[in-house]
Amino acid sequence: MQESYGHLFNQGLKCLSQRNSEQAIIYLAKFLQHEPINFEANFYLGLAYAENKNYKKSIEVLLNASVLGGGCEVFINLGICHQKIGQLSEALSCFDKAIDANPLNSSAWLNRGTALQDLYRLNDAILSYREALKLNPSYDDAFVCMGNCYFKAGLYSNALMFYEKSLSLNCSAGDTWFFKALALEEIRETEKALIAYEKSFQFNQNTPYLLGALLHAQRKICSWEYLEKNQINLEQNINKSEKVIFPFNFLSMSDSPGLLKMTSEIFSQDRHPVNPILGPIPKHPKKMKIRIGYFSADFRSHPVSFLTAELFELHDKDKFEIIAFSFGPDDKSPMRLRLNQAFSQFIDVSGISDQKVAELARGLGIDIAIDLGGFTAHARTSIFAYRAAPIQLSYIGYLGTMGAQYFDYLLADKTIIPKELEHFYSEKIVYLPSYQVNDSRKEMADKAFTREELGLPSTGFVYACFNSNYKILPATFDGWMRILKATEKSVLFYMLNLLGRKLI
Repeated sequence: MQESYGHLFNQGLKCLSQRNSEQAIIYLAKFLQHEPINFEANFYLGLAYAENKNYKKSIEVLLNASVLGGGCEVFINLGICHQKIGQLSEALSCFDKAIDANPLNSSAWLNRGTALQDLYRLNDAILSYREALKLNPSYDDAFVCMGNCYFKAGLYSNALMFYEKSLSLNCSAGDTWFFKALALEEIRETEKALIAYEKSFQFNQNTPYLLGALLHAQRKICSWEYLEKNQINLEQNINKSEKVIFPFNFLSMSDSPGLLKMTSEIFSQDRHPVNPILGPIPKHPKKMKIRIGYFSADFRSHPVSFLTAELFELHDKDKFEIIAFSFGPDDKSPMRLRLNQAFSQFIDVSGISDQKVAELARGLGIDIAIDLGGFTAHARTSIFAYRAAPIQLSYIGYLGTMGAQYFDYLLADKTIIPKELEHFYSEKIVYLPSYQVNDSRKEMADKAFTREELGLPSTGFVYACFNSNYKILPATFDGWMRILKATEKSVLFYMLNLLGRKLI
């Protein structure tokens, strides 16, 4: 290192240590003008670009470092940068090279696991995390990643076990408390989830989406203390474009179409940004049949399928070829079998990455890609961020806007979306007489229940509510009480989360 330029290198490192990546880039780039083949300068400049979220430039510089003498750490950082821009296969290759350089580096094994997890190779990811834990049994991040992997697989009790192990090593990790809370909600342990959310809030109030998840959990158990104050705080944060609530949770909290759109835009940009890596879809010759791809995690005994099964059967098969892309569990139900028979092709893509699913759809020549889930459980929105088809639209599973420009249309009706509110949706609205398709083959129960069997009084008027708890607000409850008071001998038959029933 030439003495006359060493101060540039040292100043660059100082700025990097102070998280001033912009200045670090300036100093290190100037130094490299004089010593372009200096390994350390290339390595730290690559880190500075990554810190500045310029991942493509970071990859370019880190590749220089890898040629000049890169070892395990260079390939780990290269892999992380590839991962950040959705180049998952390239990321995995880099992590493999890092392990080849140093098989005893637990961080390399952990990062390899995260790439495999993003590629939906969940079993391989778990094996990689186990290797990381063999090398470092107190690696709390590896326990968290293992938990996240089981969560992604829908094995929530397993996920909880690993979150607990991580918290036993680092009890002040706000993110881990948040993940634990999400898993507890999935197994309907809402009160325990609320405690975990509060712990997360105690250790890190800035955990993305925490505030909204906490407030949503409170509403699930009808905990209405400070409800108005919390709502104001939440909306103020949304107006500042902060990541404070999942779009689905906010649907039941607000009737402001502007805020609902902002929430979806924030979430889409954060979790499912446009990814142009596959390039534009080339034009292809006109086919005999229009190919429609239906994408869902709910091709099973699920409300979405209960509504749509006959829709798939009634497609004009002389004009349309319909293909199912299923990324949910196979529950072996009669509904699953019926759906298998309704489609021209039924493809299980649950173990394939979002990019590969988009590539598959393109390869099959899908003309119209229809997302039946939106921002609901097990959604795979990023498939559409890669652009799976020339036309992409959202239908039935989620009636809010997706807040993403890669969704071209949303099927709705004028009750769900009045014409004057169209501009609050990023999609063009295709209006149907009624948006909700139904299945005429649905079997009706042959048993007529008596009032007594349902715990209802033998006389009097019965009001009913079949909504989840979180949709009830104090004003709603007050209205119920006024109605019951005004109607002699009336009761409210309330289905509690469809698992139990209560009389009020």
